[in-house]
Formats: sequence, C-alpha cells, structure tokens
Amino acid sequence: LVSVREYAAEKLAAVSQGANVHDRHAEYFAEFGAKEAVEAIYRHGGVQVSDRMVLEYDNLNAALLHGAKSGNKAVALACFRAVITVIERRGPFAEAHELTTRLLDSLSLTRHERGDCLVLQGRIERLSGHREKATKYLSEAAAIGRELQDPTLEVRGLRNLAFLLFYKDEMHAADEAWERSEALAR
Repeated sequence: LVSVREYAAEKLAAVSQGANVHDRHAEYFAEFGAKEAVEAIYRHGGVQVSDRMVLEYDNLNAALLHGAKSGNKAVALACFRAVITVIERRGPFAEAHELTTRLLDSLSLTRHERGDCLVLQGRIERLSGHREKATKYLSEAAAIGRELQDPTLEVRGLRNLAFLLFYKDEMHAADEAWERSEALAR
C-alpha cells in the first residue's frame, strides 16, 4: 500500500496541475460533510451512507488536511463534519480530539463556525468519557448560539449538554437544558 501511495504521489507531482487535483479531491469529499449528507445517515438507507463514509475515511481526512493547509475553510469544515461523523461511529476518539484541537487552532473561524466545531468536539469528549471537557465545550457552543441569536446552534449545544448531564446523573440540570432547548425549538 505504501509503494502504491508513493507511486501515485510521484505521478501526481509530475502533473503540472497537482494542486488543482488536490483541490478537486478535497471539494468532492467535502460533499460528504454537507448538512444533507450527514442527516442522510439518520434516514432510510442511512447504514449505506454511513458505511460509505467509513470506507472513505482516509480520503476525508486527506481532504480535511488539504482544506486546512490551503486555507479553504469551507472544505476543511465540511470534511471535519464528515470525519467526526465517522469517528463517532467507530472511533478512535482520541484522534478526533487532536483533530478538533488542531482545526480550532489553525483556522480563523467565525463565532458560528467555532460553535459548530465545539458541538462536535463536545460530543466526542462525551463519548471519550471526558465529561468535564464535554460540559465546557457544549456550554460554550450553546452560549455562542445564544450570543449570535442562532436558536439552531443553541439547541444543538443544549440538547447534547442535556444528554451529557443525564449521564452525569445531574437530572435537574439536564431537565433545565432540555426544557430550554425544547422552548427554543418551537
């Protein structure tokens, strides 16, 4: 496999449009992280969509890194959503934590984009068993949603926070977060 990759890299380097090929590759795989693509996992036929994402994990990760390195924030964030979706289903969660930290540090994100990333990072931290970190990230995401008057982001942060608080056996706080998210969702 390594020799095949080396061969392909040599051939790609020989082509004058190598950067263009990487850009097209990244843009194609960014479609896996589009909102509609991620939501398709939860509908009829979602298992096949999820399986395809798992099979394309290496390509998604390469596209994410290329998007971040080339400064194509839209591609990087879309690929990030797809990569996190795969990692949520199969792990390794530590890889997602490192990836999220690098992405948050390397890209100049808007407040909304940061909030979206924090929701994903909070979910990964919860699955990793890092409940305090998860609480911090999900609370910050909800606060960003409230600050930006974006009820969708605030609801995503609050609902994930409610599940986390439930697992931490903090029922009163979980109920408050859930009820607040319900009121916003109406």
